[in-house]
Amino acid sequence: MLKLDWDGFANWPVTQQNFGLIHYDFELDNVFYDEESHSCYAIDFDDAMYHWYAMDVEQSLDSLRDEIQPDEWEQKKRIFLQGYWKEVGDAYDMKSMFPACRRFANLYGYVRVLRSGAEQWTHEPEWMSGLRARLDKAMTVKAKQFGQ
Repeated sequence: MLKLDWDGFANWPVTQQNFGLIHYDFELDNVFYDEESHSCYAIDFDDAMYHWYAMDVEQSLDSLRDEIQPDEWEQKKRIFLQGYWKEVGDAYDMKSMFPACRRFANLYGYVRVLRSGAEQWTHEPEWMSGLRARLDKAMTVKAKQFGQ
């Protein structure tokens, strides 16, 4: 049986500094740069939720990891976090929250795919069976991470 560290979440402080409305899907394809205003804009807020800000940062870092060369990862991660703290202000030990946030994200994503994949139609297009096979493989990989 899967056991998520709910006690860890229950013991984390909830303050205006570390908890609030998060985007949850803040990744490269959901951010646009406007050259004229020199500003970035986020889109796709359908996954937004109230959570610790560490969850949003962990999700962003997880998305970026796929885009960055392994030998550059630590440097880029450090730059990302420095930019985050520059905007937010006072730093706190967010990094210690990342492992529990990753477990939550893995479980949350798994359940979303599981529930949406359960719905099937009589005349599904051929690409749908290929997508289901890829999602099944991804779910198997994610499930192996549960409890870690």
